[in-house]
Amino acid sequence: MELGSQPDNPARRSPHQLADILGTVIAVLTLTLPFFTIAHYSSIPLSPIPSQAPSQTER
Repeated sequence: MELGSQPDNPARRSPHQLADILGTVIAVLTLTLPFFTIAHYSSIPLSPIPSQAPSQTER
């Protein structure tokens, strides 16, 4: 093989490409999921809390 010549095999992608994509997906979910969760639960109106629990039975 001469200097500066191309190898016979074309350039292949990294064998860990699936791991790179999966890592990117996990990173994006880790960064965005808390914001969506907080936004979802902060928009749900809370029911009023009763000031006193009713008594079960009177004797």
